[in-house]
Amino acid sequence: MEIYELLDQKLGEADFVLVGIGSGLQYDWNLIADDPNYSALVEQAGEGDAFDQFFSFLQADMLKKHADKDLESCFSNLSEKLKGKNYFIVTTTIDDTIFHTGFDTNRIVTPCGGFRKLQCTDNCSKELTDTEAIDWETISSCYQAKTLPETYHKLTCPHCGKELVFNQIGTGTYCEQGYLDQWSNYTKWLMGTMHKKVVLLELGVGLEFPTIIRSPFEKMVTYNQTATLFRAHPTMNQLFLGEEVLPRAFGVKTDVRDFVRNWK
Repeated sequence: MEIYELLDQKLGEADFVLVGIGSGLQYDWNLIADDPNYSALVEQAGEGDAFDQFFSFLQADMLKKHADKDLESCFSNLSEKLKGKNYFIVTTTIDDTIFHTGFDTNRIVTPCGGFRKLQCTDNCSKELTDTEAIDWETISSCYQAKTLPETYHKLTCPHCGKELVFNQIGTGTYCEQGYLDQWSNYTKWLMGTMHKKVVLLELGVGLEFPTIIRSPFEKMVTYNQTATLFRAHPTMNQLFLGEEVLPRAFGVKTDVRDFVRNWK
């Protein structure tokens, strides 16, 4: 049976659908790096970190100016496939594209963070700050003029005075409070999947954070005898599962964008 036909069959039978999304379905950052205005600003800034915060805010602004249309098309196609299903999405991507492509945002958890909140680089208070605090008008004006601001006043933590950064893993001391409430909703949803027919759809998930998606998905398909796992990845599609589980697990070696785009 062709893989899409099998996937559609299993989706039709499923009570729950759990989707794991990794770097194979993340924003193409070259869209920003190759932008001539952005390159001109980088050249002006030269060495040093005086404008690090400015450029992180600029990148967030440019995510809207330079939409990854191909990625958005993939997500729109996937959201159509999930329409009417009881699904949840776990993604390790941080670009937030997934939040405006047709999914129910209450069914998405992003344990690695994103561009939706700011935090103290030291996470001194475990508090998050709304991005409305950013002077988006100045950021956009500098981009249009291809000129850095004459003076740049960094946004700082009101408690310790350290720099504010986006609430993302890898930027300072990560503030997990940014995703824990939604993670709690996810774990409650998971409790309802016991002894139910579940489709696990793993898309472009590598080994960067194996305890978030790959390992839990393998455990679920191992212990839930009515669960089926589909793992799509160009190089890491292998399935290290017991022989009794393998008939319910399918590794697809493919470009993940192509896989989702061609799923009609």
